[in-house]
Amino acid sequence: MDIINIKFFNNHSVSKNNEIICFPYKKTEALFYYLVINKEASRDELVNLLWEDSKECTAKKNLRNAMYQIRKVFDMDIIISPKKSTVSINSQIHIKTDLNNFLNKEDVYFENGKCEFLKGLILKNNENFNWWINNERQKYKDMNIDKLYNKTKSLMKKRKYEDALVCAKAFMNEDEFDERAYRALMNIYYEQGSFYKAINLYYKLEKMLDSELGIKPDDNTYKLYEKILNEKNISQIELKKQSLFYYRDEEVKYILDNHNKFIKGKDSKPILITGEFGIGKTKLKNEIINNINKKDCYIVDITCYEGERDSLLKPWNDILINLSKIIEDQKIYIPKSWKKNIDTIFPVFDINYDNYEKLDMLKLESIKNTIVNIVEKVSVHKKIVILVDDIHWMDKTSINLLESLLIRQDNVSLIATVRASCEYNIDRFKNFMFKNEKLINTRLKRFDQKQVYEICKSKISKYKFNKKIADKIYKESEGNIFFINEIIDNIDNQNKGEISDKSIQMIKSVLVDLSFESIKILDIASIFLEGFNTNILKLITGKPEIELIDFLDELERKNIIKEDVYSGKNKYVFTHNKLRKYIFNKQSNTKKRIIYEKIEYIFNKNSDNIKHDILFSKLKGFNCNIKPIKENNVVLKN
Repeated sequence: MDIINIKFFNNHSVSKNNEIICFPYKKTEALFYYLVINKEASRDELVNLLWEDSKECTAKKNLRNAMYQIRKVFDMDIIISPKKSTVSINSQIHIKTDLNNFLNKEDVYFENGKCEFLKGLILKNNENFNWWINNERQKYKDMNIDKLYNKTKSLMKKRKYEDALVCAKAFMNEDEFDERAYRALMNIYYEQGSFYKAINLYYKLEKMLDSELGIKPDDNTYKLYEKILNEKNISQIELKKQSLFYYRDEEVKYILDNHNKFIKGKDSKPILITGEFGIGKTKLKNEIINNINKKDCYIVDITCYEGERDSLLKPWNDILINLSKIIEDQKIYIPKSWKKNIDTIFPVFDINYDNYEKLDMLKLESIKNTIVNIVEKVSVHKKIVILVDDIHWMDKTSINLLESLLIRQDNVSLIATVRASCEYNIDRFKNFMFKNEKLINTRLKRFDQKQVYEICKSKISKYKFNKKIADKIYKESEGNIFFINEIIDNIDNQNKGEISDKSIQMIKSVLVDLSFESIKILDIASIFLEGFNTNILKLITGKPEIELIDFLDELERKNIIKEDVYSGKNKYVFTHNKLRKYIFNKQSNTKKRIIYEKIEYIFNKNSDNIKHDILFSKLKGFNCNIKPIKENNVVLKN
């Protein structure tokens, strides 16, 4: 007996005895699917459905031809006309469809967007058919959502929370605006004791509904939110302070998904978390640690420091200290010769050799190989995740060893943070890993104005908070979370100082190791409020443009300045205005006076060449006794 198989969902297809049927044109395909679903239809109904704009005689002729073509490709009378006025599918032919399974079996449902009915089947200039197929798509999508919802409830009743979690997330992916999915997930998190996750999810829903639809969550969702707050005795303000991290939920999910692939032995890659100073790289890394199941892997967490960049293999000393504890706790056998070799420079295993051997290149290679052997030995028992804060301060030998290990060993992964201003320190490592498709770079962006508003609203006392304050904090912080928190702390402590000691130390760490000439250029550049170009620097310093470009490249490489591509002018700006303010304020009044007088002289001398492409810093309020330049925007020819 011939068997016809039909797939309606996702990538639709028709086969006869496992051989794919190809329809001669789309309307024959559309006619066939319509009849399979409806079993029978009148000729007038089909003519109106598929040939709505044709004359009646032409439309009926087209219908007869389409029926003939369908019989021909199937090589059987699969379409019959028991009455002259009707057309139907031959009930004697055995037809199997995924739609029948979907309609008749409660446990059959689709995930990950695979419930699209007859995906891509649209007829041009045919409103009647397209209206019908879109209705069918929505009908089956709604049915699939209901099935996922019912399955989630069933799993929760059986306390199978992990399975219910997967099902609820699939439910949410099908319709992000269906609040039943959010309530189901909130209940699952609550039952698992992850009440902060439940509340974060509510905030996510609240934000999404407000931005997309301009509405608030419905009463049932809000009551569940209040129930979780009240039963766990959590202050809403306190909770929001701890929940600010939800603004990085996409990055957390992405990195955790990559980590889970690593644990399951699937295709995963080490990850660099990159961003400017104070953007939240370490916070993100710590959030990842909190969400990693410690039963699945060994966690080795270290921090590299600027002053140790010239210390040979110092980060590996810290890694080996972590590993030695694991080796001791898990009673992992390590040959004594390996321990002795390591103790040549690291007294990690307490072998107590009094006279350490002098280190030469051969000995160094031997030690590096031993480190690799120890890591591989430990990773056989359980996979290892190495977390490195500020990997840009790692010495070259250490990073080469890490690179070699990650390339060779599938049981070791890396999550590391790197500051954008120091990214050039690990360029060779990045390029090599990218070339071998062994690295993912996750770059953190600043928060936008709406996110800063929400952060301020949750962290500032309601008696002090208003939109004007939030807007000011956004302008001052430019969306950098470090400065957001610093400014909010100043408000809470009634400290009017714009730059705290903590901020100054953070900024100083960005400006470290700059050449003397680059520092001089920054001093001049800080005078300009909204950017500067090489022309003004050339006139002030007397240096040729080609020489200035080298210093500007250094500053750009260290993420202190950047080209202002949005202005459409040949102009540089500081990456953060706090940097400009700090550099400006740290200069003596005498130095600023000299720079101002020189700029004033140049502008007056070149007055005929002034164009509107550079905004000169206004001198109003400057406490030196020199004649201030007019407040009009003073500009220089490019």
